[in-house]
Amino acid sequence: MIFCTRCGTKNDDNLNFCLHCGYALENEGYIETGIVENNPNKGKAVASMVLGIISCALCWGYGVLGLVPGIIGLVFATKLRKDPDTFKKNTGILNAGLICSIIGIVLSGLILCFYTIGIIIFLILGGVGFGLF
Repeated sequence: MIFCTRCGTKNDDNLNFCLHCGYALENEGYIETGIVENNPNKGKAVASMVLGIISCALCWGYGVLGLVPGIIGLVFATKLRKDPDTFKKNTGILNAGLICSIIGIVLSGLILCFYTIGIIIFLILGGVGFGLF
């Protein structure tokens, strides 16, 4: 016989819940409920999203600083999208990572192009009008 830790009622050893109050009898009155999701790729999906956000934030720093995290985030997101189980479980995080990475790469590329064009124009004009020579 096993006694309920909540109400003290005697119950058979093969029961999981108290017949009187319904309290769980295993593990000293506690049964773990809920589903524990074991998803080893969730960290990569979150990393993809974080890298995409970092890429968007760093794109203003000469363009190159935003390209590196954006490309890494894009690689993580595209690899995880190929796995159907991961894609079903982390659709929102993967899409956010993919979109942020693409936006960061595009913005970084544009900034890099603008800086490059500005440097070329500066060199062609020889610094005239900029007060440097």
